[in-house]
Amino acid sequence: MLDAWFRLTPEAVRTHRDGVTFDVLGLGPLLTAAGKLLPTPSPERRHEDWLRVTRDVHLAGDSLIGVIATRDRYDLGATLRAGRLWQRMQLWATARGIAMQPLSQVPEVIHRQRQLGRAPAMERSFAEALRLGGWQPTMAFRLGYAVREGVCGPRRAAEDVIRAS
Repeated sequence: MLDAWFRLTPEAVRTHRDGVTFDVLGLGPLLTAAGKLLPTPSPERRHEDWLRVTRDVHLAGDSLIGVIATRDRYDLGATLRAGRLWQRMQLWATARGIAMQPLSQVPEVIHRQRQLGRAPAMERSFAEALRLGGWQPTMAFRLGYAVREGVCGPRRAAEDVIRAS
């Protein structure tokens, strides 16, 4: 979890116009309001809460967890094809009332372990559990029917992010 992407104060939301806010966390109206009114928790507390909620709430009742895998996650063409597949799947699901959410932690941890020269524990456990047979998880996601309406997060204007080359 990157603390740099969390916008937990009104000032941060107005300044950055991106990232994760209390409104988009899916906490429900009461907890969302409390989160906005109470002091911002420490990064350690946010990490603990995120892990607990992900494990006990978000992943506990999902109808399906999926993986997009490639033969080589570092092959640019394969990565682009995986991204296009994700886009098509998400559009298809959305048109049918199915909610989808990326679980970016799996490939992030796999990449970080490689970057630090550590044993590929996450990749091995994921590949064994899913019987990937040499395929490498490029993206993980969950999908199912939402229990509450999604809320749009803040977005920057297109002219703020598009650069002429």
